[in-house]
Amino acid sequence: MTNLIIDYQTIANNIMPNPNFEIKDFQYYTWRITAWSGLEKRITSREFVAGSWKWRILLYPTGSNNPDYISIYLDFADPKGAPAGWNSNVQFAFLLWNPENPISSFSDYKHHYFTAENSSSGIRWFYDLHKLFVPLENLTHSIIENDTCNITVFVRILEDPTSVPYLFTKIVTPDNFARHQGFDLANFDDQSVISQFKVLRSETYRTFKAMVALKFGYSAERIRFWVFWNRENKTFRPGDLITDNYLDMTMGEIYIKMVGRQNELKFFLEVADKPIDDKTWFPHTEGNSCHIMILIKYFNYDTQSLEGLGHLYVKELDKICDIIPILCEKKEFPPHTPLRIYEEVTPSTIERMNPKWTFQQSEIQNGDIICFQKDLTEEKQEFTAAAFYESLSMRIVVLFKQRYKDQEQKPEFKLVLNKKYTYDDVAKRVAAHLSTDPLKLRFTTEHPIFDTHKIVIERATSQTLSEMLQATHIPNLVNILYYEILSDA
Repeated sequence: MTNLIIDYQTIANNIMPNPNFEIKDFQYYTWRITAWSGLEKRITSREFVAGSWKWRILLYPTGSNNPDYISIYLDFADPKGAPAGWNSNVQFAFLLWNPENPISSFSDYKHHYFTAENSSSGIRWFYDLHKLFVPLENLTHSIIENDTCNITVFVRILEDPTSVPYLFTKIVTPDNFARHQGFDLANFDDQSVISQFKVLRSETYRTFKAMVALKFGYSAERIRFWVFWNRENKTFRPGDLITDNYLDMTMGEIYIKMVGRQNELKFFLEVADKPIDDKTWFPHTEGNSCHIMILIKYFNYDTQSLEGLGHLYVKELDKICDIIPILCEKKEFPPHTPLRIYEEVTPSTIERMNPKWTFQQSEIQNGDIICFQKDLTEEKQEFTAAAFYESLSMRIVVLFKQRYKDQEQKPEFKLVLNKKYTYDDVAKRVAAHLSTDPLKLRFTTEHPIFDTHKIVIERATSQTLSEMLQATHIPNLVNILYYEILSDA
């Protein structure tokens, strides 16, 4: 591709979220890789400087522990030469792209607190190795062509988190979970739904817990918090419990101990309905107790909707079928109503569970989500939870912007659409938002990373939204369409 204009700052802003810290330095480095098929198992790029220190990209073309995925890391180049106590708070991202056809690309990001002892961090399952040589959906070029590709790393050096007097905290409540119509527990990007707090680092966990309890109308002994973690299978689940042993620790100390590699605190608020005995509200999840906290969703195939039903404690050696009466009770079904039980596995798939297996055999851990539905009659076999979750993967959020600035200004807006919508389906929904005639709308595209020319999308009855976005869609980035309202003339 000739005359390519690349705005690396814009790319970084699109790939990585607002870090909530002051950015002390921003740098990027592009590594051209040739003869991919002949690469060694572990290779490093040239060194580059960010934040006055030298860094390099560490690449495992056949994975660091899984030969089906490539692994990419950011590596601090001189840990032995760093002064005592050296550290660096870094938000970074990798963009793997075709240098001749940059639209064929993939990106992901991470936040890590580097020290001399913990000097390397990255993404172990960055991308499916076999898909590197196959064109992405609706595109004509693969990421690697002619055995060549580019890896660009974007590095933001952030202020030391210990020097910031406050923390940003997001809390997923049982009500958030109950209403969520998607994968995982909630959509953290929807600021209108998730409760957010600005907390002093010097504030004790005891004070924070009392404040949150008052905010949501609970007594403090009825609540506790679980820290969210990104898992390698791309799920985002509560994993580490903050026990009352931390009551007198400051929130800053808890952040460093439990959440120091993320740019904000993200908690799941667990609420106990009733005490186990006079003094205990929660079962033990540590030591030899073997209790596991799982979250429950119900799929209603009549309304094609999900309902979060709270959480449940099980033991590792309990069988999946043991919880069927409990699940039935939650929906006021007869106690032995036939059910199908699934586990949410990845953002686009769920797997049916074997009711005769134990939770240990099923590899269930704290924060896992189990979804159940009534068993189906023969004529309703297509209405399974598995089919519904597959449809979720077809959902896409599109940002619509006004093409011309000299027209009456209208604010940008986002719509949740289906990738299979036709041109006319999209036009109808945009027209409804703008209160205009769908036949007066015209759409154009613009690549969100590379400054390529706008392309007018010709109306075609068979064209899908996925095809309309094919020239602009890059994984993990915003999908953008520009619109204009044509005059009657």
